[in-house]
Amino acid sequence: MPVYKKNIINNDSILLIWKIEEDYPALMNSLELSKESIDKIHSFSSDKRKVEFLSTRKLLREAGYSDTDLTYNSDGAPLLINSNISISHTRNYVAVFISSDRVGVDLERKREQLFRISHKFINKAEEKIFDTASLEMLSILWSCKEAMFKLCKRAGIDFKENLMVTKVDIENKILEGEILFDDLKTKVKGSLDIFDNHTLVYLMND
Repeated sequence: MPVYKKNIINNDSILLIWKIEEDYPALMNSLELSKESIDKIHSFSSDKRKVEFLSTRKLLREAGYSDTDLTYNSDGAPLLINSNISISHTRNYVAVFISSDRVGVDLERKREQLFRISHKFINKAEEKIFDTASLEMLSILWSCKEAMFKLCKRAGIDFKENLMVTKVDIENKILEGEILFDDLKTKVKGSLDIFDNHTLVYLMND
């Protein structure tokens, strides 16, 4: 399967989505991988995890990078040579967001379980702004906070206290938010897309 979606945000920012239709052997045979990557793949117990890893490499190649350009820090966060990168997986898709700016991407399948945990990530200010009884809106808010979490790359983040969604414009696919720490406010902006019962959010520093 070729790239499912490609969005060039600006001169040095690109969002790519791969729809996973190949199995593990097909993906493995289509890529040239380093010994480190091959060893890592063999350490995974499930084919699902292997397919996610390989699909990410397909997107890297599409963006002009090689397998060895991507590494991981001690916390497992991805590191890309000369750029910032954020990665998200679902059962059917892989999303990669690459930019010179700090970025965050989250791709989630809509799920009713969000209603049960909404008290853990929705604050009172957001309850006044957004219809949290709507699964679509709740999915957007959750994905937005996951993307914000990836963007700020900081330990000890409280999704209710430190991450605030301030604007969701579904019609125009616009998002805005704030990351709050020690009276410091970092504004972020981004976009959303809803397709195939999935919610996609990708954010950058404002």
